[in-house]
This record gives sequence, C-alpha cells and structure tokens, in this order.
Amino acid sequence: MTKNIFQIKFLALFILLLIAFVRSPYIFLKGRFMYGDAFFYVNSINNNWYESLFLTHIEAGYINLFSNISSVINAKIINIEYAPLFNVYFCFLLIIILISLVLFSNIILFKSNFQKYLVCVLLLIAPPFVFEIWLDALNAQTYLGIITFVILFIEYEKKIQLYLNPVILVIAGLSGIYSCLLTPLFIIKYYFNRRLINLINSSILLLTSLVQLTIIFISKSSNTLYHGKLDFSISSSEFISFSYNVLVRTFFSGTFPNYIVSNFKDLKNDKDIIFIISILVFLLFIIFFIFFIKKIIESDKEQKIIFLTLIYFFLSSTFLVIVGGVNDGINGRYAVVPGTCLLLITFILSFDEKKNFLNYISICLLISIFITGALDFRNQKHITYFDCIDCPHWKDEIKKLKINKEYKVKVWPYTENKKIQINIE
Repeated sequence: MTKNIFQIKFLALFILLLIAFVRSPYIFLKGRFMYGDAFFYVNSINNNWYESLFLTHIEAGYINLFSNISSVINAKIINIEYAPLFNVYFCFLLIIILISLVLFSNIILFKSNFQKYLVCVLLLIAPPFVFEIWLDALNAQTYLGIITFVILFIEYEKKIQLYLNPVILVIAGLSGIYSCLLTPLFIIKYYFNRRLINLINSSILLLTSLVQLTIIFISKSSNTLYHGKLDFSISSSEFISFSYNVLVRTFFSGTFPNYIVSNFKDLKNDKDIIFIISILVFLLFIIFFIFFIKKIIESDKEQKIIFLTLIYFFLSSTFLVIVGGVNDGINGRYAVVPGTCLLLITFILSFDEKKNFLNYISICLLISIFITGALDFRNQKHITYFDCIDCPHWKDEIKKLKINKEYKVKVWPYTENKKIQINIE
C-alpha cells in the first residue's frame, strides 16, 4: 500500500467515524447504559473480577465474553460516574475494528477501494443496523459476527493480522452464536488452504462453538432457557415479521413501507391481508433467489465461493433467530445479520461486470438502501434513544444513589421505566 493510498484510507476512516458520531452525538458525549448492559455491570460490581469475567447468563443460553470484559473493566477500574461513557467507547472499538478491517485488509469480497468506502458507509447507515445494536455491549455479538465474516475472506499480508485476528475470534466465538455459525466455513478454508493461520482460526472457532453448545445443552436440559428459545415452530407472526424486517426493511427501511400503509389504514389492522402480502413478498424473494442460483452456476470459482458463503450465513443466521429468539418478532437486532447478508449479496451483484436483469435490479435496490438508510439515519421515531430527550442523566442518578443507597438508578430505555439496583459503599 502506497503512502498516498494509506493517507486516503485513514481520512476515509476518520470521516466514517464522524458519520457514526453524527448519528448519536449524545451517546458519545454523555454515554448510555442499556438495561442489558446494566445487568452485567451490576454483577461485576457485586462479584470478583474472575467470576464476572466468565459470567454465563444461563437463561440466555450462551456466554457473552465481550460484555463481561467491558463490565469488569468498567466496574473495577472506571469511576462510576463515567461508567456509561466507558461502555460506549469500548463498544465503539468494534465499529473501528470492522471498518479498519474492510479498509486496510486485502479482502476478496471487494474489488476496489471505492467499493470498500461504499460498503463501510452502508455498514453505518443501512436499514438493518438498528439502534438496538448501536454501541450496546450486550448486542455487540452482532458486530462480532459480521467481523468474523470479514475475517473469513482476508488474505493475510500483514503480520499484525496474524496476531490480532485470532484474538478477535476468541472473543467473538465466546460472545454469541453468530460467529460460531461460520465455524464450518473456516474449517473448509483450512482444508483447501493449509496455512497455519487458517488452522489457528478454525480451531479457535471450533473450540468456542463447543463451549457455546455445551452451555445451550445445559440450559435446555435444566429447563432454564427463556421461554421461546429453541422453538422450532414458525408462527404466522414470525413469517410476517421475517418478510417485513428482513426481506422488505433491508432494502426500503421503515419509511417507504410505513408511508404506503399510512394511506391504507384498514390494511395495517387486517392480519389476513398482511399475511397474504407477506406471502407475495416471499414469492418475489424466491423468484429473485432462482435467478441468483442461475447466476452462481455461471460465475467463476471465486464468486461461487463468495455467494455460497453468503447464502449459508443468511440461511444459518435466519434459522438461528427463528429458533433462538425470545418472541415471535424477527425484528430489531434479530434481523441485522440476515439483512446484512442480503445487503452484501445485492452490493456485490451491483458491481458485476456482466450486465443483466439481476444486475439492474440489484443496482436499484442498492440505491434504495442508500436513500432510505440516509432518510432513517436520524429518524425522529428513535430520537429519544439517540439524543436522550427528556431523560434522566446518569450523573444525576448516581448523586441520588449516594444520598439514598436504596435508590434504583434509571437506565435505558427510559420510556419503559427501566431501573437497576447498584450497591455502593
């Protein structure tokens, strides 16, 4: 990499991080504690660091090492008044890592630096990236899953990645299931390319997957899992939710569909019509998928690998959120990874040199993603989450706690009146 190209990429990184800041300036300046993060933080305050580091939320059915690490450092080292701010910037490291991996690594997913710049913007503004995963340690597993996917396609040319990426994979594999889903692909990569780094990466994900599977087995056998997890049935509500949040919202955000529905008030309340529309959306997706399979057959070896990998990650992550979700809604954080897979497929097809029907449709969808993502970037519907409008401030809450040790501190989301009990000396 020449000096000029490196400088341009570094400038691009700065601009992209500035975009992230603009999306939610309050969070970066004041911090934020989601209720889930607060649970881990309180646990770290009340327990030894080594107990907190390996805390397993048995009801969830997996260990979340990233959230544990964040909470331990936060509780044991950082002043309580700055706890939410530390939590935010610790999570922000993942966004920095994700964008840096795309910009500065040799990745066969993207053919040019322009494509890298463009996809990085998508990873910040695209409709799938909802506020639920925005700098929230508990849901950081979503970003870690996407980072693991990017690492899968890295061609190692820099020594720092030989040491850094395995560490990232250890944390990713022990922080949720999304990264573990990619274990078979890392093993296949090692089978065809027997470099030491590929053996290390695949071994790490294999071991971390076994750990997570063991926890799932223990949670299920002890009947402590949240109600709804490992439910293999698909309700009509789940089907409708999947059709909208993954197949529609990924490309059109919530703005365009909600505008249409607002002009047909009876439509929104008629579940039968909504179900029929969902079937039509799914059938359109199947037709698109058939054309896509034809495209894969005609593609070269490299494109076949990329597309088949994306299909696998889409199907496996969809299966995960259907059977592993705690309710019938495949929305918010549950729709991010399947939606991102569709986004990347569309992105790659848009830059295909062979112009055909699939290519033109993908270009139109990609334009829609940029437009609707930009429109929803500072959506007023979620401005309370972004800018903390009319919400209590953390430092004020801690002052009240110091006066009254029994006081329950208010945390996000404030609109649901979430509170936590913190024991301080």
